[in-house]
Amino acid sequence: MGEKDNFRISIYDIIRQLEDLIEDSPKPAFGGSERRIVDVEAVRELISDMKVEIDEELLKSISETTAFLQKPIELWTVLKSTLKV
Repeated sequence: MGEKDNFRISIYDIIRQLEDLIEDSPKPAFGGSERRIVDVEAVRELISDMKVEIDEELLKSISETTAFLQKPIELWTVLKSTLKV
């Protein structure tokens, strides 16, 4: 794991931040106990962070899957040349 990975925020951390933002936001004077007044820009920033994190995780997974799928092909090539099949 690289140094960058040690400092990367996880999608779960971002979700916790979003939950905290909602929980800590003030309730309006009228409108019920489940309504909140939130900082829209902060919510948008967290959503943007989530998109970036999801994109990075998908790219990483695709890369790892591709590498894994290539191994049997490489193994077969070595065996074929060794066994002269």
